[in-house]
Amino acid sequence: MSYRRIVGAVGILIGLLSPQFAVAASPSFDCTKASTAVERLLCKDDGLAKQDRLLAALYKKTLRHLSADRQKDLRADQRRWAKSRARDCPDLDRDSAKAAECLTAVYQRRITALQPMSLSDLKLYPGINVQFDRRTPLTCLRFDAPLAAKQAAALESYVESKGGETLAARITGDELCVQGLAHGGKHTITVRAGLKGEGAILRQDQTIAVEIPDRPRRVAFPSSGLILPRVDVAGLPIEAINMETVRVLLLRIDDDDTIEGLKRGLIDRRISYSDVGQIVSRIGQNVWTGEIETGGPKNAAQRVAIPIKDVIPDLKAGVYLAVAEDPKAALGDGWWAASQWFVVSDIGLTAFVGRDGLAVAARSLSTALPRENARIKLIANDGKQLA
Repeated sequence: MSYRRIVGAVGILIGLLSPQFAVAASPSFDCTKASTAVERLLCKDDGLAKQDRLLAALYKKTLRHLSADRQKDLRADQRRWAKSRARDCPDLDRDSAKAAECLTAVYQRRITALQPMSLSDLKLYPGINVQFDRRTPLTCLRFDAPLAAKQAAALESYVESKGGETLAARITGDELCVQGLAHGGKHTITVRAGLKGEGAILRQDQTIAVEIPDRPRRVAFPSSGLILPRVDVAGLPIEAINMETVRVLLLRIDDDDTIEGLKRGLIDRRISYSDVGQIVSRIGQNVWTGEIETGGPKNAAQRVAIPIKDVIPDLKAGVYLAVAEDPKAALGDGWWAASQWFVVSDIGLTAFVGRDGLAVAARSLSTALPRENARIKLIANDGKQLA
C-alpha cells in the first residue's frame, strides 16, 4: 500500500473519531440521520437515549392493545408530542445540561401518560364468592390476572357500595375481597376503573349485584376439651346463631364407668351422634332434657348459659356431657354433635411422683384450703383399684 493511501486512511479514521462524528448514545432511531436539536441531544446523552428507547417500546406495546381508531388517535397524539419537545425545552442549542434536564422531565411525563394505556384490559370473571357463615361476610370478586399489591390510591377507593356502607378491602392473588356488607340482604357494589393487575388495568367501572344470605342456624359450645365450669354462678356457656331456643341434653357418666369412657376415648374429645347413642346406652345417665332460650339480634352469635344448678337440683359431683341441638332439626341431624364435657367438683388434686411413691394433695377449689377426710382412689387402666 502506498504512503499516500495509508495517510488517507488514517485521516478518515481520525475524522470518524472526532466529536462531530462520534455517537455517544443509542436512542431508538439512527443517529446518523439526526436532523433536529432534540435528536442530536438524544444521541449525545446516554440517559436521554435510554428514555427514548423505553418510550419507543412502550409506544409500540400500547398500539398493540388499541383498536384501529384508537391507534390512529395515538399516532397523531405522539406526533404532536414529538413536535412539542423543542417548544417545551427552548435551551436545546444554548445550554445542553439544562436542555437535558428539561427533556428528561418531558420524556418522563410522556412515559407516565402511556403506561396505563399499554396495559391490557383487566376483566372480571362472572360469579362471586360470598363467605357468609362468619361474623362479618366476605365478598370476593375474581379477575383474569393477579391484582397488583400496590395501587395508585387506597384500595378502598376502588370499591363503593350503593347503600353507602363503609367497606374494607384486601387483595388475595387474583381476588378483590370486601367486608362491610350485611347478612340477609341484596347489595350493589361498584369497582372503579383504574384498579391494576399484573400487566393489566380495569378501564371501565364494573357494577355487581351481591346477595348475602342469613347465617345458617347453628349452636356450639365456645370451649373444648374437659372443663370445670362455675355451675353455681355462671352456668355452662353456649352460643347460638339465628335460633330462638336450643334443645339441651345433659348426661352424667357413672363413676364406675368414667375409666371405661377414658379408655375408649369418648371423654374429653369431640363426639358424633353415634357416640352420644353409645354413651346413653352404656355409660351415661340422662339427668335433664329441655330447651334454653337464646334470642338476640339476627345473624349475631348469642352467648347464654345453661343453668346447671337450676335444672339439676340434686347436682352430684362427677363427669358430665352436655349436647345441644337445633329444636327445628331432626334429632341427630348431621354428623358431629355440639357437645361439651365438664366436671362438677370442688376438689382439686395435685400429684407428686417421687422415689418413694406417689403423693397426692387435695384442696378445695372454692377456698383453696386442704380438704379434710378426702377419700382418694388410685385406679388402673383395667378398672382395678390399686390403692
